[in-house]
Amino acid sequence: MKDKDAGGTAIAGLVWLAAAGVFVLLGYLRWKATEFAVTNKRIVVKTGLLNRKTFELLLSKVESIGVEEGLMGRWLGYGLAVVKGTGGTPEHFKNVALPQEFRRQVQQAEQKVTIGAH
Repeated sequence: MKDKDAGGTAIAGLVWLAAAGVFVLLGYLRWKATEFAVTNKRIVVKTGLLNRKTFELLLSKVESIGVEEGLMGRWLGYGLAVVKGTGGTPEHFKNVALPQEFRRQVQQAEQKVTIGAH
């Protein structure tokens, strides 16, 4: 009787392991399907694995960039980036790798545009 219980427990464990593997794989694919680019003129963000969403904002129209990182996000290097354009609604981007670096790059690009305009 103990052999049947052990077999059932092993199968249940394998099912949970497979489900966790699928969950991790989907998260990884979603992360790999997200692109962030900062050029000398604009910010471009493309998200989505099957349904693609593209967000573009001219650097001259960026009002603010907010970053939120939880404890795990700080440890693992990810967080939420909130980009707000002048007169627009904030765009929230979840699970951004190194969100502080993203904000720094946007700020540097804005400074170059401002310096180049003078």
